[in-house]
Amino acid sequence: MKKISFLFLMICFVMSAFAQQNIQSIAYEGLIAKAISQEEFNKLKAEAPSKLADLYLDLTHFCYVSDQVPAGSRNLGDYCDYVSPGQTCDNAASIVSSRQFNHRKYAIPTDEVVYNVLNIGNTGYYVVILPTPERTKKIREGMKKFGF
Repeated sequence: MKKISFLFLMICFVMSAFAQQNIQSIAYEGLIAKAISQEEFNKLKAEAPSKLADLYLDLTHFCYVSDQVPAGSRNLGDYCDYVSPGQTCDNAASIVSSRQFNHRKYAIPTDEVVYNVLNIGNTGYYVVILPTPERTKKIREGMKKFGF
């Protein structure tokens, strides 16, 4: 009986370790590298891991790039129309090829109910912005996976 209990506990421990992400799994690449400097990244990783996880999840769960738009979504026009002051509009081809969009360079309106959609030039691809409740839910779930 002790062997079975021990085996069960070991299986549970291993499964929980694999189910939970580690802050060390966040690498300085992709959207993180476009949003903050290597120095800021290293500082957050060492001193404020929950802030790094929150930033990572915000960048990866705000929107996605697709050639399809969700039913009932609202098209807001071209993504370059929303570039923030002092920023430059990202190259459409690089957004499409990387399937990554750094929303922090843009002043994009969000919605509580519908997906907002931005055209990526005339590429036939779109930046699809998640409704606020859906995005919040995904970030909350992600923070739990990181142990926060």
